[in-house]
Amino acid sequence: MNWIEIDTVEKLEEAYLDSDKERVLLVKYSPACIVNYLMKSLLEREWWNDAMRMKTYIINPRTQREISDKIAFDLGVKHESPQAIVIENRKAVYSASHGKMLVANLKQFAN
Repeated sequence: MNWIEIDTVEKLEEAYLDSDKERVLLVKYSPACIVNYLMKSLLEREWWNDAMRMKTYIINPRTQREISDKIAFDLGVKHESPQAIVIENRKAVYSASHGKMLVANLKQFAN
C-alpha cells in the first residue's frame, strides 16, 4: 500500500478532490493501539495494488484530532479507530471498523 498521510486540512481536501475522479480509501489509524496496528498490518498484507487500484490515505486521529473530527462531520460517519472509509464524490460509500476492515470487504469498491 502506498499510504498518503493526511496531516493538514489541505491533504484532506486533496483526498476529497481525488474522490471526484475515483474511489479513495481513508484509514484512521492510531499507532498507540495494538488493535489498530493489527488491522493496519492485515490490510497491508492482503492488499494488492494492481487489483485494488485505490489511493489510500491514512490519518492518525490522536495527533490530528481536528481533522479526524472534520472527516466525521463532512462524511456523516461516526468516528472510530481503526476505521476504513471508502469515499466517492466526496461521500462515504462504505465505512467499517475493527474486525470488519478487511480487504475482502473493500474489494467491491476497487476502481
